[in-house]
Amino acid sequence: MATKELHSMRIITISAILFCLIWSCGPKVGFNKKDKFDVKTFNKSAINNELILTLKDGTTIKKIKIRDIFYEERQAPHSPFKDYKYYYVENNNLKYSGRQFFNFKIGVWNEYDSAGQLIKQRNWDEHYGFSIDDLILMMKNEFNIDIAKITGRAGALRGKDGIYYYEVHLAISNIKMSSVRIIRINGNSGKVVSDNIRY
Repeated sequence: MATKELHSMRIITISAILFCLIWSCGPKVGFNKKDKFDVKTFNKSAINNELILTLKDGTTIKKIKIRDIFYEERQAPHSPFKDYKYYYVENNNLKYSGRQFFNFKIGVWNEYDSAGQLIKQRNWDEHYGFSIDDLILMMKNEFNIDIAKITGRAGALRGKDGIYYYEVHLAISNIKMSSVRIIRINGNSGKVVSDNIRY
């Protein structure tokens, strides 16, 4: 009887140890400790607290130190999409991460405390049923404009004025004057609200 009880106790003890190991070593939801700023490379190569790298595919990575934050911006060639990361200076851990299209935030942005714990999320697409991909496709199919590539002619923004909307700005130039075509699109239905030229 004593042997059976001892065997049962061993099984319970081993199970408890395994559970603790799995819990402590396994990934935690909303926890980030892997993404750290490469401060050694930055300190070695940065000029005036700024480092710009270009990858083989042409992607540009800009790293900057601003006060108590390390800041990283990544952009593929001719792309209006930019990925941003902000890091704590004191321990190089990730603080914020998210994406922009032209100059406005899109998708989910995450915020972490200095220990790497996820403390806040904000979905910048929350009020937009008509997605960025929908907008790109619409502009290509209906207006023959590819806003997924930066050409210097087109730009985009979004906002709220009674409705949530997108605006696509297209530069128009001729010999006499320059003007901008502004196409406003409903951010949920995808319908064109207005299409005007501003001189």
